[in-house]
Amino acid sequence: IIHDVVEDDQHTEISDTIVKKKKEVLALEQNFLEETLAKVFQRLKRDKEYGIEDAFCTNQKAALDNLLVRPSYFETGSSVVAEEMHTQINYDFGVLEDPFKPYLGMMLAQIESNADVRGTNAYNKALTERRWMVPKQLLLTMHLDERDLRGLSRGEGCQIPGVERETEKDWWQRNRRTDYIFKLR
Repeated sequence: IIHDVVEDDQHTEISDTIVKKKKEVLALEQNFLEETLAKVFQRLKRDKEYGIEDAFCTNQKAALDNLLVRPSYFETGSSVVAEEMHTQINYDFGVLEDPFKPYLGMMLAQIESNADVRGTNAYNKALTERRWMVPKQLLLTMHLDERDLRGLSRGEGCQIPGVERETEKDWWQRNRRTDYIFKLR
């Protein structure tokens, strides 16, 4: 019996330690999200002040935004939100709900869709139009209101530059994406 009591105490102690560590990690994550959103907001105010908020392709300035909400990647010619993409979008926006509240009246999420360079411009524009509409519907049902979302079809106009030793196929894959970028109203 004494052995069982000691074992139970050890399990309780381990369980308490795990709970404490989990709370610490969640607090760090919350602080990170709040600090990153504040930095995004400062960038947006600066860009608006200089009149450059939509002057560049997202991939040139969205590093902070991509830390908050990861891009969604699509198969060739597809605008289907796969189950894993659905889970990722839901998770990323779910953890942002509380940190985003102070900015709701000032900021919105812009869904910017892109395509690789292989199709015609007309085909790629139509495809990227669908690529932002599908995640938008998901976000409307789960996290945001219509007034908090805006979509933009970039077509093939904003390619991410290739990197050394990257295959052409991998480069195409990285450009078949939808980015979630925060904007001022």
